[in-house]
Amino acid sequence: MADEFDVYHLPDDDALFRAAAEHAARDLDPADPANARYYEWLARDARARQTPAERTETAARAEDFAQRWAVRHQAARLRVTLASGAPAFATGARSISVRESVSAGRRTGRVPAFDVRAAAGTGREIWDEACDQWIVRPDELPPGDYLALRVSGDSMTPLLHDGDTIVLRIGGEASPETVVVARLPDDGYVVKKVARADADFLELESLNDAYSSRSVPRRDAAVLGTVVMRWCVHEA
Repeated sequence: MADEFDVYHLPDDDALFRAAAEHAARDLDPADPANARYYEWLARDARARQTPAERTETAARAEDFAQRWAVRHQAARLRVTLASGAPAFATGARSISVRESVSAGRRTGRVPAFDVRAAAGTGREIWDEACDQWIVRPDELPPGDYLALRVSGDSMTPLLHDGDTIVLRIGGEASPETVVVARLPDDGYVVKKVARADADFLELESLNDAYSSRSVPRRDAAVLGTVVMRWCVHEA
C-alpha cells in the first residue's frame, strides 16, 4: 500500500481523505516504519488543504514540537529531570550559610536555593554565603544533599535557559554525559556538560555551539555538584 502513494494521487475528495485519516487512526501503527509513506502522504495532503495562514501555524507548531522533543531526549540522555513553571518555595526558613543549609535540607526535605547565578563570574565562594530561601524537595528526588541555583546566560540552550532554576546533587563523581556546576578560576561558577574525564582534568562543553569548551582540574573543589532537575518558566 505504501508504495502506491508514490505513483497515484487520490482524487481531491474530502470524504475520501476523511476516510483515509480515520483508517490511519484506527488500523495503522504510526511507529511502524512500514506505514511511514502512508503517513507522509496523509500529512502532505492535509497540508495542501490548508490556507496559507493555517500552514504557517502548522509549521510553527511542528517546530515547537520538534524543539520540545529534542530537549526531552537530551535531558534523558544527560539524566536531568524536567519540570515546567516555578518550583514550590518553602516558607518560614531562617537565614543560615549555604554549607549549613545543605545539611539542614537533608533532614527537613527541603532544598536551599541560592541567589548567585551559576554562570556569574563573581569569584564568590558559595558555601559561606547566607541562604534564606528554600524549595520543597520534589518527590522525584531521593533524600540527599542538594542545592538550587539560577542559570545565567544561554550557553546551555536549548536544555537550560537564562533564569531557569536547577537542582544540584552535591558530591559524587562527575562523569561524562552529565551536567555539572563547576568553578572556573577566572569565571566563577558555570553550568556545563562533562564531555570527557581523564585522571587529571574534566573537559566541559556548552550545548550552545557558539561557546567553546573549557577544562578544570579533576578535584573535589572544582565541581560543586551534578544537575539532576530543571524548572523552566518558558514552558509554564
